[in-house]
Amino acid sequence: SRYEVTDGDVDKELASLRERHAKVVAVEGRDTVQQGDLAETNWSGEVEGEHVKGMSGLSYVIEVGGGTFPFKEAEQALVGKKLEDSFTVDVTIPEDYRVQSVRGKTAKLTFKVLGLKQKTLPALDDEFAKDLSDEIESLEQLKAKIRTDMGEMAKTRTETETRNVIVEALIEKNPFDLPQSLVERAAEQIAAEKLNRLPQPQAEALWQARGVQMKEDARPAAIKQVRMSLILEELVKREKIEITDTDIEAHFEKLAAELGSTVKNIKNVYKKGRRVEELRFQLATSRMLDRIIEQAKFEDTAKPALG
Repeated sequence: SRYEVTDGDVDKELASLRERHAKVVAVEGRDTVQQGDLAETNWSGEVEGEHVKGMSGLSYVIEVGGGTFPFKEAEQALVGKKLEDSFTVDVTIPEDYRVQSVRGKTAKLTFKVLGLKQKTLPALDDEFAKDLSDEIESLEQLKAKIRTDMGEMAKTRTETETRNVIVEALIEKNPFDLPQSLVERAAEQIAAEKLNRLPQPQAEALWQARGVQMKEDARPAAIKQVRMSLILEELVKREKIEITDTDIEAHFEKLAAELGSTVKNIKNVYKKGRRVEELRFQLATSRMLDRIIEQAKFEDTAKPALG
């Protein structure tokens, strides 16, 4: 399947832009909470007569109907309440609530309504479009830019999902025993990549405590990675796909343009990490997958880009 940008996709993005540029103003002329209001509240909660840490808020703003407050029944109970009203409501604590010990239990929440505000959305016109960018002069230009940007994302999503389908098919149709040393090395690398996101002392402590389990957890992904790598390596050899230095240079130029860097800097990063040959293999396998995709037959069904 492929993703295409529909008029509905463009309309959704325009609605999202208006939401992100909405202004918040005080409600005037009424003192009763309505759907869509931003209600400023003081609230607190109890479970079985005991206060739960973190289940409270002072001057806490709830968007009524916005679905962001964790207790939906309480959010809707605000509708019709007046400024300075106090009330209680029983709610069921959702299963994804951050305090695990109280999930699924009944909580008694107490609220006081302190203030009312509302969001006002900007008009969807040329002025709104101009405010978003100096390069845009009209609403039609904004729509065209949205369609172009979403088109690029849709194309990338289509290509990624198509490649994933091909990869899964190749793995399924080519069962063979794998060198366990390669699997172990790949599993360790996958586990280590997760640790790289953490501060070094924390990463070292976690590796000491759970390193063996982390590598075991990574084995399924490692097996898949190694199998795919070996399959593609063999296909590249059979098809005699070669990546020249000119291809490498072109890739460096593309990366430099995308990252706003220079070709020299990109080259240095790859050479210092001794990753040029790794890149050559990646480009070869990518070209191999492109060739398979060209020859494959897919059911041509279109999906909305935001579907």
